[in-house]
Amino acid sequence: DARGHRGRITAVSRHLALPLARADYPAADRTAALAWLAAHADAGPRQWLAWIRQVAKERGHAAAQACADALRAHLPQRWRQLDLRERAAALRHLRRPWEALRHRAPPEIRARADAAIAAGRLVLRRGRLVGIDAGGERLRCAIAHAGATTTIESDHVLNATGIRLDAGAHPLLADLVA
Repeated sequence: DARGHRGRITAVSRHLALPLARADYPAADRTAALAWLAAHADAGPRQWLAWIRQVAKERGHAAAQACADALRAHLPQRWRQLDLRERAAALRHLRRPWEALRHRAPPEIRARADAAIAAGRLVLRRGRLVGIDAGGERLRCAIAHAGATTTIESDHVLNATGIRLDAGAHPLLADLVA
């Protein structure tokens, strides 16, 4: 936008989970969250996420952010209390919902994204990029979803998926681990 781009942008995501806007919340929400954590010392990752979702449903997004922020300070200690099976299950089932809750966009950036979606300039598409053919004038991107593959044409591709947890799948990370 700042450089004048007015073309269409297609964002491909398996989960269609854009970061939520960061919200201000009253200190009382954080105090309530800390009280819940103290009262549920034996709760595990599934209970944490269920609690945060319930708070979001009952009191809204800002209160849920207070819960996530309160929990974040306790995660290292609580994570060490989990056995390997519980950790693996948490990573497998809860990582994406937690990331969607925890990683927040500045409100003005999220507002710009929402405006672009409303104007049809930003299109969210469920799937995953499985291939790119750069043989023509434009890139032909293969998108897989629900057992089918479709192709879209693009001028540019930006990978914004972040670091993979499997260090061996990324040469730089594998080298750092070695």
